[in-house]
Amino acid sequence: MLKKDNYSSWNIQIEDCTQKDSLEKKIRYIISLALLAPSSHNSQPWAFSISGNTVILSPDQTRVLPISDPDQTLLWITFGCVLENISIASDYLGLNVEIEDDISNNIVCTFIEKNIQEKTSNLALYIAKRKTNRSMYESNMPNIDFIKNMIQRTEGVGIKVVKDKEKKRSLSHELFASRYRAFADKAFRKEMSQYKRNNLTKKYTGIPGATMGFPTLLSFFAPYVIRLVNVMRFIKKKELQLLDNDTPLLVCIGGNNTSKKECINIGRAVQRILLEATEQGLATSINAVTQTSKRAKELLHIKYDLLFYIRVGYSDKDVAYSPRLPLDKLLK
Repeated sequence: MLKKDNYSSWNIQIEDCTQKDSLEKKIRYIISLALLAPSSHNSQPWAFSISGNTVILSPDQTRVLPISDPDQTLLWITFGCVLENISIASDYLGLNVEIEDDISNNIVCTFIEKNIQEKTSNLALYIAKRKTNRSMYESNMPNIDFIKNMIQRTEGVGIKVVKDKEKKRSLSHELFASRYRAFADKAFRKEMSQYKRNNLTKKYTGIPGATMGFPTLLSFFAPYVIRLVNVMRFIKKKELQLLDNDTPLLVCIGGNNTSKKECINIGRAVQRILLEATEQGLATSINAVTQTSKRAKELLHIKYDLLFYIRVGYSDKDVAYSPRLPLDKLLK
């Protein structure tokens, strides 16, 4: 049980809400699970409005990332993660959900009771168990059948699995180079530093140092260091070691274009992979890719741009959660 207010959203137990409960209670539970989706810098750039059996999901412009995400690609991808949580939780609680855009480019979710109260999976139970684990992973290879199934049933989303050591080593250098270029931008670092938090933070957004493995004292200095210096210069060896030797499986995700619809589909695929991995007892860590080099495309045999890569493996390290805005602070 997490006691601090800015972590209390993770305490939700979907088992406390059943298919026999009222529609109003179900919807609040579903949205309380939806807001546990991942987002860049843990900015949580969303807001919700509930009216009867309808929920409107809209961007909160105070938490978008104009430097990191100028074309809002990451915004719509993280909305896809939210919508996948909504879809999974709705199914678990015996609801169908219809998802469409409104004239203001918001997303409207309409919930309808199913005639037959049955669920197709228990993934909803793992939404509040998912964490970002940036530590070293064990060398044993995970079973990747769930990712293969995802590839087969997902259209318009490029998913590539990399487990060959030599290919992974070559790709790791390309992925690190992308991160290095991003951190070379002073404006990018300034924006990111605004979301770096110390381990004792009471804020509801951002990334505490503990999630990066920082001790408390160092976590107070991290925002200033990141703003002033391209830290990638100092952690290159460690980061390459992490990708080369301490990550048995890399899942690379991208698409042919960055339309709102495709970004949402990518986000839904990302979230399902994260949840299915969590269900199997696997650790995951996701990173955005700002630029895809020609060499990276050659290694993966793709023509589209990468948007994310996910580290997947086994880890016995217990890692910290990130803060979350509670539902009441997100309702309009």
